[in-house]
Amino acid sequence: MHNEKLFHKNLQLWASTHPKEAFLLPYREDPDLQFCQTGNEQENLVRITDGKSWYYHSPEDAVAEAEKWKDQLRLEKKNIVYIFGIGLGYYYNALKPWLKKDRTRSVVFFENDLAVVKSFLQTQIASKFLKDPQAALYYFEDLEKDSETFDAMYWNYIHTQMEVSALALYETTQKLLTEELHHKIIYDASIKNALVEEYLRFGANFFKNFYANELYFADSYLGNKLFGKMPDIPAIICGAGPSLNKALPLLKNLRENAVIFAGGSALNALSNEQILPHFGGGIDPNPTQLDRLSTSSGFEVPFFYRNRILHQAFRKIHGPHLYITGAGGYDVADWFEEQLQIPHDEYIDEGHNIVNFCLQIASRLGCNPIIFVGMDLGYSGMQTYASGIESKVSITKEELTSTGDFDKDAILRTDINGEPLYTLWKWIAESNWIGAFAKDNPGITLINSSEAGLGFPGVPNIPLKEVSEQHLNRQYDINNRIHAEIQGSSMPDVTEERVDGLVKQMYESVKRCIDQFNILINETKVIQERIEREQKEPAILQTGRAALAETELNDEIAYQYIIDLFNNVYARVLNIEMRRIRLSRLSPLKKSLARVALNLKRLYFLKDVARVNAGVIELAWRAKELGDMPTPELLQKLGLTLASVEENS
Repeated sequence: MHNEKLFHKNLQLWASTHPKEAFLLPYREDPDLQFCQTGNEQENLVRITDGKSWYYHSPEDAVAEAEKWKDQLRLEKKNIVYIFGIGLGYYYNALKPWLKKDRTRSVVFFENDLAVVKSFLQTQIASKFLKDPQAALYYFEDLEKDSETFDAMYWNYIHTQMEVSALALYETTQKLLTEELHHKIIYDASIKNALVEEYLRFGANFFKNFYANELYFADSYLGNKLFGKMPDIPAIICGAGPSLNKALPLLKNLRENAVIFAGGSALNALSNEQILPHFGGGIDPNPTQLDRLSTSSGFEVPFFYRNRILHQAFRKIHGPHLYITGAGGYDVADWFEEQLQIPHDEYIDEGHNIVNFCLQIASRLGCNPIIFVGMDLGYSGMQTYASGIESKVSITKEELTSTGDFDKDAILRTDINGEPLYTLWKWIAESNWIGAFAKDNPGITLINSSEAGLGFPGVPNIPLKEVSEQHLNRQYDINNRIHAEIQGSSMPDVTEERVDGLVKQMYESVKRCIDQFNILINETKVIQERIEREQKEPAILQTGRAALAETELNDEIAYQYIIDLFNNVYARVLNIEMRRIRLSRLSPLKKSLARVALNLKRLYFLKDVARVNAGVIELAWRAKELGDMPTPELLQKLGLTLASVEENS
C-alpha cells in the first residue's frame, strides 16, 4: 500500500514536531519492511529477515489484539499512556474511547524506526491521529543521544499519572530497550514532576533553607577560590556502596597521596574507621542529611556546600564552610553574589547526587586523576551500603523486585566483573552522567576503583591497590596546603550587617511585588467582568493601570531573581490548557474568557510565590533569633505559615 498524497499530507502535519526527520523520511527505504494483510483483511506490517516474518500486529486480527492489549492496561486514575512502537496505529484506535471520555487524557507513542513511521503516515489512522490534540508521536534514535527530545516532551505532560506499555512485537524483539525505555520514562518523568512540584509549592523547601543559611553567610569561605589550587594532585571520591569496605584499609594510608572527598553516607563509613576525608560536601535539603552528620565525626572537615542544604545540617558543620556559587535551579543566589561582588560566571552542575557535585569540585580544583571508590550504583553482594552506615545492610531479591512501585523495583544488569547486579534506573542515570563527564573532559583521567558495581561508560575499572602503585606514589603536604588555601578564600567584605541588609532589601521588594500582583488581579477581574457584561471580546486585554503595575513589577529585584522563574515554569505548566483552549470548539468569546481565567490563575500563583518568600524570610529571621529553626508552635505565631499558603492556593 502506498498513498502518495495521503503520505505527504500526514508528513506535513508530523513535520511540526520533527522537521529534520520529516525532511528525510520520503527518502527512507527499507526493503525488509512490507505492507500485508491480516486473515480478516486488515492492514498490517511485516518485517522479513533471514527468512523469518515478524508481524507488527496479529496476523489473524489486528483490531482484536489491540482491544485485548487495552483491556490489560491499568488505566484507573491514569491520564497518560506512553507506548513504545506505533505500528499502524491500532493501539491508538483502541484507546480513542478512553481518550474522548476526558480531554485531559493523552497518549504518546515512541518509535525508533523511521521506516515504520513512514509506513504509519500512509494510513487513514495517521490522518486522525496527527490532528488529535490528545495524541503525539515522537521519534528517537538512542535513549541518551535524544535526551533533549524526551526532556521537551515531559514538559507537555507535567503532573500526569502514567501507564507505560509497548507494542507486543517490541516486547519480544526489543525486550531490553523496551525495559530501559520503560524505566527511563518513569524515572525522568518522576524527576521532572518532583522539580515542578517543588516550584508549584512556591519553592518553600528551598527558600526556607536558603535564607536561613544566607544569614550566616559571613561565617563562610568562598569555595570557588580554591579552584585551580590543587593542580595535578590526585583525588579520591568516596561513595557509600558495599565495595567501599575493601577500599577502607588502603584509604587510611593515602591521605598524603590524594585529596579525599566524602559526602552524605560516605562520611559515616569513613568516620566509622577513623578516616577523616580532606573535604566533605552537602547539597541535600532532606532530613537524612542531618541524620548522617549527627552520627559522623566528618562534620569537622572543610565542607563544600550550597545554600539549599538543610539548615539544621548546615548548623551542625563545625569545619570551615566552603560556599560554592549558584543554587541549583534558582536565580536568587545570583543577586546576592552580584551585590557582594562574588564572581559567579562559571556554571557548576550538581548532577544527580553528592558524588557528582564532588566530581565537579575536584575537577575545578585541578585534581588529576580522579578516582572513585565505593561507587557501586547497585546492590553488590546483595548489600545496600558499606559498613558503619546502617545496622541492616543485607537485602533480598524479593525486597528489591517486589516493592509495588515500578520506579523502585530493581533491574538486573551485569556488573564490571561480569556478575549479576541488581540496580535502579536512577543509578544507571548517575553512571551515565559520570560517563558523559569523562567524555566531555578528555584532559581529566577518571578511574573507577570500586571493584564492584555498575561502573561508568568509558571509564576504566582498575583496583585501588594497582592505582595507588601507578598514580599515588608521591606525597603532598595536603592538610597544610588546604588550610592555607582556605585562609586565602575568606570574604572580608562579606559582613553580617551587609548580608542582613541585602535580605531586608529582598524582603521589601517581595512585599512590593505582592502589592503589584493585587493590582494586576483586580484589573484582570475588571476585564473579565467587561467581557461577561458586554458579551464581546475587548480589543485590549489589559487596562492602563495594569500595564503600569506590570512595568513596576518587572523592575523589582524580587521579580527578576525569584518570581520570573516561577512565571516561566507556570507558563509551561499551563501550556497544555492553553493548547486545549486553542483547539477547542468554544466560541471566540468563551475562548477569551478561558484565557483570562488562566491568566488570573497565574497571577494568584505568582502572588503566593511572593507571599511564601516573605514568610520564609520572616522564618529565617526568627530562626537566627532562636539559634535554630522555630518549632511548629512558634511557626504558627508568624503572620504567614507555609502550610496555610499552600492550602489556600
